[in-house]
Parts: sequence; C-alpha cells; structure tokens
Amino acid sequence: MNRAFSAKGLRADEHCVFLPRLSQDEFIAATGLADVYLDSPGWSGCNSTIESLLYDMPIVTTPGALMRGRHSAAMLEMMEVTDTIGETIDDYVAIAGRLATDKPWRTAVRAKVASNKHLIYRDRAPVSALENFLNRVARQQGE
Repeated sequence: MNRAFSAKGLRADEHCVFLPRLSQDEFIAATGLADVYLDSPGWSGCNSTIESLLYDMPIVTTPGALMRGRHSAAMLEMMEVTDTIGETIDDYVAIAGRLATDKPWRTAVRAKVASNKHLIYRDRAPVSALENFLNRVARQQGE
C-alpha cells in the first residue's frame, strides 16, 4: 500500500485505516466514514459491497478468475458503474489513486452509484427465474 500511495505522491497512513474485527452494526457505521470502498482482489466482498451502497460509496474492484472474486464487478456492471472496475491489479491501484485525489470524479462516481443502485435491489430477473423453475418442477411432479 505504501508503494502504491507513494507513486501518487501520497502516504497510505494518511488515507487508510485498518480496523479490528467489528460487529455488523459497527462495520456498517464505519463503512459510512470512508470515501471509497476497496473490494478485496481474489475474493470479492459481496455483502460488504451491498452494505457500502447504503452510503453511495464508490467501489473499486478487479474481477477474479472464479465467481467468488467477481461479485462486486457484476453488481457494478448491473448498475452501469464500470469506471471503477480494473482489468488488472495495476488498474485497480490507479483507479483507487484517482478516486483518492480527484474529488470531482469521486463525487461523479458517487452520484452514479446513488442513481443506479436501485438496479441491484429492484432486479426481478432472479425472482422470475426461480418462479419459472418452481412452476416447471411442480408441473413435472403433477404429471
């Protein structure tokens, strides 16, 4: 972290705080104090990502090779907020650095998250898919 921040002329300890394990309520409250949510490379936050949406948080992620590392990227794609999805770790670091130093861009990303987060919560596709599956199975059982 120090190297990445130094490359941008910043000090990691002035911008990052590492907290001990928190209760769920404490975690959600602490999330609201951040400017940016950095998704874990390799094992996506998923629940943490969803909780950060409460605060319209800009989310930085890079999709992993496995599904467990792609949750946040998928949510951002659903919300059409793809500028904060890095293809590589270097992209991830560059995006995080830009969000830390470019307040107008961070504000614009936050506004886009605020405008589009409903697309995560109001997506009927999974409900319809489950409905169709249950109908199909029930009809096969009835025959």
